[in-house]
Amino acid sequence: MKQKSLLIVVILVIVLLLLGPMIYGIFQIDPTALRVWAVVVTLALPCIFGLGYWAGRGTARTAIDGLSLGVDSVMAAAREVADIKDRSFKKTVQHAKPQFNIAMLPQPQIQHRLADGRGEIDL
Repeated sequence: MKQKSLLIVVILVIVLLLLGPMIYGIFQIDPTALRVWAVVVTLALPCIFGLGYWAGRGTARTAIDGLSLGVDSVMAAAREVADIKDRSFKKTVQHAKPQFNIAMLPQPQIQHRLADGRGEIDL
């Protein structure tokens, strides 16, 4: 219970520290100065959005480049492992004797005929 009440007090203090100067400024500063401030902030918004877009795009490109670098290094390692396995397999295959004698049989001549037997078709 004490922690909750302490948390509420801390939140209230932070809110008052943030809102206090704004409330004081609204009631104590000259309205013309507030108008000028509002115009300046309004005109600065496109620049702020542009800078935010630029920073976000740079951050996204950095993240993509990092992922690309990680994937490239993993693929290079996998390629090296595959090459090593391929070389070791080729060495064992070269030294191994074949278990079966394979004879290549001649291929039969295939003639394409019409269904009624009239002759051959050129394919």
